[in-house]
This record gives sequence, structure tokens and C-alpha cells, in this order.
Amino acid sequence: MLSLLGWDHSLRQINLSPKGMDHKHDGLLFADEAAKERANTRNEEWKRYADGVAIVESKRWQRELDRKGSHKDDLGVPSTQMIRYLDRLNIVTNGTVCWGILTNGRHWRLYYHGATSVAEEFLELDLPALVGVPGIERDLFDGDPAHELKLFMVMFGPAAFRPGTDGRTFHQVAREEGRQWEQRVTKNLSDLVFDKVFPKLVKGIVAVDPERPRPEVPAYLDEVRDAALILLYRLLFVLYVRRPQSAAGSASCLRRLRHA
Repeated sequence: MLSLLGWDHSLRQINLSPKGMDHKHDGLLFADEAAKERANTRNEEWKRYADGVAIVESKRWQRELDRKGSHKDDLGVPSTQMIRYLDRLNIVTNGTVCWGILTNGRHWRLYYHGATSVAEEFLELDLPALVGVPGIERDLFDGDPAHELKLFMVMFGPAAFRPGTDGRTFHQVAREEGRQWEQRVTKNLSDLVFDKVFPKLVKGIVAVDPERPRPEVPAYLDEVRDAALILLYRLLFVLYVRRPQSAAGSASCLRRLRHA
């Protein structure tokens, strides 16, 4: 599969540590033949990583990636292994190589060492589901299989790891544009909740309260405010569970409401 994606230049079982075998994953991927040749001139294996663009760890077909496997040869937890490899990779390359591909054939994960939470913030694509293989339920993506296959090829192909004319890779550009989109969504959602939804909740609670005292009573206003906050928290929580992408916007709303 790596060959079909265009990864023509790689080295296998290169040790990340000067001593021992604790950091020996399946492969080191290079952007081109020149980079691989450069790496092969280095006497110490761990120094060859500076010329690569990503590491890859391949497991048997459909092996669990977040728990120990049931097979006698399944050693360790694959996702934990990848995080450990990326930590070491960050050290030996001074942060210049920070991407890792973890796969069990069916599921493909792209890890980034610079993520806020490397263990949770990764891209995972279910390849058979992505392209509409019969009998496999589709999850996150439910569009044209040809388009989804292109997405997989772009995200995991070598072109996305090579710097462009401005010195940035496709992944770097995508992350930066994603942050800008997140900032816009956060502001729009925060403004909507703070300026419209929350005031309407407060007015609605007061309007339907049969035992409400005079609205200007401070203790009553505090009680209404707390009730509106509880309801709003629960609504935002439900939306967050259904749409994890809105997490940043929801968090921003809640921070502003705490000081309202």
C-alpha cells in the first residue's frame, strides 16, 4: 500500500537509539532518492532520521491499535509505541521530523508530534469504509468513494510531506487553515451564545416561573442565572458529544459565561 501511495524511498528497521533496540519501528520514509542516499552516508543509524519525513509502524490486519493484541506475537500497545517513537524522533532530529503513520492495514492513522495531545489528536481513516466496501459501515465520511480515496491518497502520500515553494508542507498549510477556521467558528459560536441564546434562556425561565418574585430581587436573579447556565452547559455538552469539532467553540462560550 505504501508503494501504491508513492513511497518509493524508505529504510526498514532503523534504530532510533544510539544503544539498545527500544526504538526500532518498521520504517523511515524519505521524500526522494537523494534524501535516502544522504541518510545512507551516515554511519550511525539514529542520525539518518534527520533526512526522512515520517516514520511508519505497520501491524497485522485489523489488529487493535489502542490495546494489547490477543496474538502471542502482539507486543505492547501500537498507539503507545507510536507516541514513544515520536518522542524519540523529536529528540534525534531536533523537531524537524514529527510525523508518524500507524496502520493495521484497514485503519490508517497520521500522528503529529506537535499536537496538543498526541495520543488523541490524530487523523484516522478506515480505508475499506472510506471507499465503500460492501458490508462495512461508513462512519465519519459518507461521500463519493472516489473523492474519499483521493483524500486518503493526499493525506498519506509523500507529496503532502514535501515542502512547497513557500517552505511549508501540505499538512502544515492544512493545520494553519484549520486553526483559522476554528477561530472563526469559536468567535461566531461564542457571540451567538453570549449575545442571543443565554439572554433568551434567562428571560424564558423568568417568564414560565409561576412563583417568581419581583425580577429585580438580587437573590432571584442569581438563581435564574445559575439555572440558565446549567441548562446551557447541558445543551453545549450534548452538542459537543455529537460534534467533537465544536469543542473549542463550546469551551470559549463557557469561559465567557462564567464571567458574565
